[in-house]
Amino acid sequence: MKSDFKKINAAGMHLLALISDVLDLSKIEAGKTDIEVTRFALKELVDEVVTACSQLVEKNGNTLDLDCPTDIGMMRSDKTKMRQVLFNLLSNAAKFTKDGRIEVNVRRDVVAGDAMIVLEVRDSGIGITPEQAKTVFDAFSQVRNSTESGQPGSGLGLTITREYCHLLGGKLELSGTPGEGSVFTATLLADISVTHSVADHENPNTWHREDAENQSRQQHQRQVNPPMRNR
Repeated sequence: MKSDFKKINAAGMHLLALISDVLDLSKIEAGKTDIEVTRFALKELVDEVVTACSQLVEKNGNTLDLDCPTDIGMMRSDKTKMRQVLFNLLSNAAKFTKDGRIEVNVRRDVVAGDAMIVLEVRDSGIGITPEQAKTVFDAFSQVRNSTESGQPGSGLGLTITREYCHLLGGKLELSGTPGEGSVFTATLLADISVTHSVADHENPNTWHREDAENQSRQQHQRQVNPPMRNR
């Protein structure tokens, strides 16, 4: 009887997670996702996510190494979405790694003159083929040889994560080798510039998708066509 209740509960939790992911993706695609900009301590947020994911990591006999400088400082962005990006990447690494190692590296960088935060999640799991890499960010995409038993994921986690990275003025990249592991790298703006006034919104710290896409597009253009310097 207890076993049946556990199965029902697991199925119910999976359905709730699926519905939540579908709603999140629908809001993103409809351009109705707002960004709540706040200033927060990055190391504190990273520590919180790593602690929250510890059971997922240990479930498959994995170990987790964190490299995040204590003096990495503050970030001005959407704290909730930033947390979700790291949580999704860690959860994905834990899901596809068994008796292995997961590394989280957080650092600052400067790209085309913009201060960036780089989140790198590296695992020694099943890796990914070139064919899988082409579709891994597509909605409802599933990698069949997951090490996790039971209910499969929604197939939306990485899709939403990539979209959140775009909304936060950055990008999400993937590299990997079958049988050797994968590396997901999120590069995000350290400080999202809020350009509209209080008259534009009730909350001046609310950013809309169009604002994020414009800034992300401008950053990409600066990388492709860096400004000429006087000699």
